[in-house]
Amino acid sequence: MEINNIVDLTIYFTFTLLVLVAGLPMGLINTIGGINLLRKYGFKDVPKNMLGRAYGKKPIEILFVGVFILTGSFWYLFIDNGGNLFNFWSELMKLIN
Repeated sequence: MEINNIVDLTIYFTFTLLVLVAGLPMGLINTIGGINLLRKYGFKDVPKNMLGRAYGKKPIEILFVGVFILTGSFWYLFIDNGGNLFNFWSELMKLIN
């Protein structure tokens, strides 16, 4: 992403921070939880009082959501445009100079 003004910087910083603070932990928690639920319940429905039930009825669906979020977060932070997490400071310096 190219940062041209303070609005772009705010959007870029906020999105990167949210992916780092929310995306990675959420993906990791859902992936591990999906694996545990898959071990416990197999391909049967998860009980209605389970927290992961918001993402899917079956453990494989919860696992898929977790892997998708984790993959998307890693792609954005470390692969896209050479890694947005690493390029943030260089983009900030371009805006300042």
